[in-house]
Amino acid sequence: MQAGESEALDRLQNNLLYTGILLGYMVFAQTFYHTTIGKYVFGLEIASARNGGRHPGFGVILLRETIGKFCSAIVFGIGYWRAIRDPRKQTWHDQMADTVVRKGATNPALRKQLAALAVMAVVVCLGIGVYAGWIANAQRVQQDRESAAEEFKRAVQECDAARESMLSVSKLPWDTWAALQERDRTLLTRADEYGTELQTVSDLTHRVLRKALYLDYADFKAYVFLQKVYKLRQDQNKKLQDEIHIILATSQDAPDFEAKVSAVKMMDSEITNIDNEVVSLNGQFQQASASPRSPTRR
Repeated sequence: MQAGESEALDRLQNNLLYTGILLGYMVFAQTFYHTTIGKYVFGLEIASARNGGRHPGFGVILLRETIGKFCSAIVFGIGYWRAIRDPRKQTWHDQMADTVVRKGATNPALRKQLAALAVMAVVVCLGIGVYAGWIANAQRVQQDRESAAEEFKRAVQECDAARESMLSVSKLPWDTWAALQERDRTLLTRADEYGTELQTVSDLTHRVLRKALYLDYADFKAYVFLQKVYKLRQDQNKKLQDEIHIILATSQDAPDFEAKVSAVKMMDSEITNIDNEVVSLNGQFQQASASPRSPTRR
């Protein structure tokens, strides 16, 4: 919140500075030269609606450029549009200051030079704006990538910790079916926690790939590899949870006890096969990473 308030304050200060500079220019130019660069290019100047059309002084110009233009612009710029139907083409701020915009004496050569200068200024400003926008967007994308990489790193660390915690429970010895069930109650809790961390990492991987938040082609391949690995780990964890549920729901005295034990052994085999798939994938990835770099993905 403090960062947001600081940024808003900076924007307010910049806007006030811009407004002050623009207002100072308008008042100064029209007080001492009775025109601005834009008005001069079109052969226009500010004059009093009375007093024989003499040029207005500082106070009148200040009123016109501040309170007058604020009133003209505040309601969808209606004060400006009024000049279309006014016989003397007066806007609201002209009426408040009792001024008119009229044709004035100009130097044709100077008008051409100022017009060219104005066009160049517009082109330069547009170029600076586009370049600044491109730089700002590139910086934002880089920040998003760094933030995503840091978030992904933390999620993987938490996921690995949850897996180690689960494996430590799975290695606890047991000598009876009841002891196995007691161990698996704790193991199921750890497997649920591990499953939550796996889903977090999977979601982050999907977001990185979908939003192209990887740093380069090698980084892209690494995320694709990890997406496959964590999908296998999710399947493996789901099989482990199913196996635990069978163990917890089976009594040693049940008539189908041997069949359930056979089912558990088969699921153990499937879980081990997934471990082998992960090892195989890792080997393929290491081999591909050691090969000459592929061209950047277009």
